[in-house]
Amino acid sequence: QPATTSRLSIAKFTSKKVVEEQHDLKTVVDNLIRIFYRSNDTLRSGYLLTLGFLLEYYLDSIDADDLDWAVLTIMTIPQEPNFQQLSFEEQTSWRTKISAVLRRHIFANLPEQKLISVANALIKSCGGLESGSKSDLEIQIILEETNHVLNNLGAALVALRDEAITCATVNLRHSSFAVRVAAANILVTVSAAVPAVAVDFVRNALNNAKAQASQLASMDFTGEELATDEDSGTMTPSPRRKTAKEMEKLQRMYYFHGHAIVMAMILRNVVRIPDGLNYDEILQALDFGLSMMSNDLYAAPATSKNVLCSIVRAGALIVSSCISVGYEVSQLRLRQILDTCSKIFHLGEADPQVVKAEEMVYEVMCIESAVVCIYNLLQYSTESLALDGTCLITVIDHLEVCFRNLKNKYQPVYRSHFRFRTLHVILLESFALLPP
Repeated sequence: QPATTSRLSIAKFTSKKVVEEQHDLKTVVDNLIRIFYRSNDTLRSGYLLTLGFLLEYYLDSIDADDLDWAVLTIMTIPQEPNFQQLSFEEQTSWRTKISAVLRRHIFANLPEQKLISVANALIKSCGGLESGSKSDLEIQIILEETNHVLNNLGAALVALRDEAITCATVNLRHSSFAVRVAAANILVTVSAAVPAVAVDFVRNALNNAKAQASQLASMDFTGEELATDEDSGTMTPSPRRKTAKEMEKLQRMYYFHGHAIVMAMILRNVVRIPDGLNYDEILQALDFGLSMMSNDLYAAPATSKNVLCSIVRAGALIVSSCISVGYEVSQLRLRQILDTCSKIFHLGEADPQVVKAEEMVYEVMCIESAVVCIYNLLQYSTESLALDGTCLITVIDHLEVCFRNLKNKYQPVYRSHFRFRTLHVILLESFALLPP
């Protein structure tokens, strides 16, 4: 059939005659997805692969509009109610399968012009009002595939630079952490392809994060009701309808975290940036991260400990990313990094009989963030520690104190808790990285 009609032929063979029916692309794709929803897991995988091979076979004859529609339709699979009832692990598995079909059968076989068209359609679908009806998982898939297409475009993504930046910035304040990470990844990809924008991204992210952190520090959280999360043993906002003040707090937290993630991910990928980053920008981010880690968890009221803990962890994310740049950066702030981590490790000296269970979880999370910084020092800046024997001794002392608290204080209470296990693994890896 002509490329402009995008029609497919399906032949039904009987003992008497052949009945040939004409179906357009949209009808076939809709029917396959409808059958996909009604099938079990094994058949679902088969129908998804069938859809991928079908679209790959007709890529040359499908016009741009129909192709954009087909890609977006495949990404609506997570909206199906039964799909949303799956466990997190099952949803992650299907997200991987959907991505594999799109990347192998469609994106890998498209010319540049059609890739730009598909990327533009993806950006429009999750960068404006249309994203309001989409689930978190669907937005995450769209952003991840947008990032993949932009990576494939390379320098040609400059045609979509403004649209990509706008889409990513909008989703930096999304309530889902995975969506914020996917949005930050898009900015990293743009930074790697377009010269001179990385500095602006880091500078803007730093200024916005500072503004949100300042506002959060000045907010009054008294009177905010908390309810216990039975799974984690932590205190979380109760399921009642949130007040305007609580909604403002959440929005500021999401926006703060989004910009912290942008800084951290660009710093982690600084080698991909054509013109790199100057040390002034990196040191400003490092100093900001250290100031966030310096917040005293036990000096805050109970209703704001979750906010403070989150700020400390975001600060550690920025600091560890700055450390990963290398020796030239970490050696300029080595003593400040170790002093800040030391203050956090002292949280473990609090009497477990006095500390409430939910506060001890925040304590574990803060100590975990400090251990991550030590781990990055050992991995990326061993030279700076080796050149100063007192610093290496300090690191070893901190790790020993942390391990002792882990065994004596946290293990009896949180032996099966994932936060305890995470801290345990990172701590053991840090010991493994110690120089001989």
